[in-house]
Amino acid sequence: MIELSIIKCSKSYNKNDKYSIYDTEIKSFDTIDEAKKWIKDNYPNKRKSPMHRDNIEGQLGYVIGFRNSEYHDGKTHNFLEQHWIEFRNNTPLIIKENKS
Repeated sequence: MIELSIIKCSKSYNKNDKYSIYDTEIKSFDTIDEAKKWIKDNYPNKRKSPMHRDNIEGQLGYVIGFRNSEYHDGKTHNFLEQHWIEFRNNTPLIIKENKS
């Protein structure tokens, strides 16, 4: 089973502000192709950069960045978002052996 670990971050347009995490999500799929299709369907026309991690060779997923806005308190609030999407191989762990 393939999992997508999604970390959602946002920040204001102020260059001195830093991104902060506002949500995390796990999605499960049977194949990598299904996971990639989900990303394509849910992030159409978004800027996608490869995601890497120190000490691990190869691409682990994507960082998807985009502009967003919310309306509250009678005003529109614009901000930047980044979603860090990592592909993971999920295998069950045996925590206790069956004795026959």
